[in-house]
Amino acid sequence: MSLSLPGIYLYNLSRDNLRPEEYERIVSAYAAWSRVCREYEFNDGYHANHYIINMRERQVHHTQASSLGPREKDKLERMVFSGEVVMLSDLYGPAKLFHINEDGTLICSDPLAFHHDGAKRIITEYSKSVSCRDYRRSGGKPRPTQVKRLVRASAPDLPEPQAFRTINSKAAGRLLAAGGIYNGNVEDFEKAAKDLGGDAAKGFEQVMNDESKGLLIAGASIAAGLGLGRLNTVRQIATLSKPSTIKKANTVSDRHAYLNDKFGRSGDINHDINIRGNKDIVRNFMKESGISKERTIEQYMDGINLNERVSVESINKGKLAYQNQAPGNWQGNWYSLNKDIPPTKLGINPEGNLRGTDIKVPKVMTTYQSQQPVQMLRSTASPALDTWSVPKVPFQAEGGGIQWFSTNKDVWSPKK
Repeated sequence: MSLSLPGIYLYNLSRDNLRPEEYERIVSAYAAWSRVCREYEFNDGYHANHYIINMRERQVHHTQASSLGPREKDKLERMVFSGEVVMLSDLYGPAKLFHINEDGTLICSDPLAFHHDGAKRIITEYSKSVSCRDYRRSGGKPRPTQVKRLVRASAPDLPEPQAFRTINSKAAGRLLAAGGIYNGNVEDFEKAAKDLGGDAAKGFEQVMNDESKGLLIAGASIAAGLGLGRLNTVRQIATLSKPSTIKKANTVSDRHAYLNDKFGRSGDINHDINIRGNKDIVRNFMKESGISKERTIEQYMDGINLNERVSVESINKGKLAYQNQAPGNWQGNWYSLNKDIPPTKLGINPEGNLRGTDIKVPKVMTTYQSQQPVQMLRSTASPALDTWSVPKVPFQAEGGGIQWFSTNKDVWSPKK
């Protein structure tokens, strides 16, 4: 249990002598700080406890304003991002950021998860913790990070899972028929059914015969609604054998168009997979950056053209980045690495209100410089209706420019 900080998950490494085996549970600074902001409150007044930071578990709902200790909060934030204070995962077991290898060495999979060589500081404290303990019975080193096994080596042989058995039933044939309809490639799917042997070919013909036209619609509907990759049990497939109550479409192509519109698809399966992958990249980066509310992530995602390339990239120390802001406004999270890209290409109004007023002025470019390597989310700005720069006069921005996202404002300092 931590002695320097409240709760059971926050530790000051230089004071609390955390056991080496617990270091694999350390989460990133971004994840830790996000949780601290949700669950704790601070006070700059009288220090009535023995903790190194005057803080306690939050007594009010986290959406209410209760910040009486900005100095104490800033102090802890610096300690968290520098690796002096860490948070452990509340799930017992590795948090995936750190692991102990076979040599007993602590390895960090992402050094950029902390600022100012924070990962190195944590590894140094780990080595100190190891030196304070007696590991003569374990070869002179801590045990390596354990990977959970699904089946013990001593366990008896288990029956082969149903999912891995060869399926050549009529139900499999009906699945292939549905796949052929959905992909517009009936011939190849028919060949696959025949190659399976057994009753698969009969199941395929059962769906394709003239007396089962309703099943064509049902098959396409199920394949589209669940995704072909998810039609993985005979129970799901077997429902195809029942007459469909769905209204028949005039043609298969009409049905495709209807389903694509219903599920927000383009009709190009590779393109749709790329869109889903881009969404996952954005969502994961936002969460790792401390943005936990799904609605906030969706709002950020609205400004990203998911049809274009989305990636997480490392930016070196000393790199220049630019923001277009009304004079005196706060530093934002979106940057451009090209000073020649106009604001409209970045999805924003070239004008904005002075902070706290309705006075509209042209935005000016502010130049920032990275003080250390940092990971950023690269994307293309989507066309956007800017309702925040000048709230009373919405502005339609064209988008199309390359934009970079980072919540690490400490890394980006205004260039003098």
